Amino acid sequence: MVCGGSSVGVVYKDGIMIAADTLGSYGKMARYKNIERIAKVNDQVCLASWGEYSDFTHVVKQLQNMHKRDLIADDGQRFTTQDYVNYLGTNFSCFSV
Repeated sequence: MVCGGSSVGVVYKDGIMIAADTLGSYGKMARYKNIERIAKVNDQVCLASWGEYSDFTHVVKQLQNMHKRDLIADDGQRFTTQDYVNYLGTNFSCFSV
């Protein structure tokens, strides 16, 4: 189980800044030093995480697949940021909305 990490988001006048460390621990050992903890879903949505890394990668794949299905539908509608938040809150108990 690879876990640990820190992430932070800051809202400021002209935008949002998100940062996360890249260290992954295996037990008490700092084993992995280049883990990506921020992932882009689309041009308006990204996800930052801490905790179990495999959970993060699973959630990112689900959101990216949701975005791909949205593009394939080609119906003139696009999921909003709130749609992604609702999806996370409904389908993953580790997220609170």
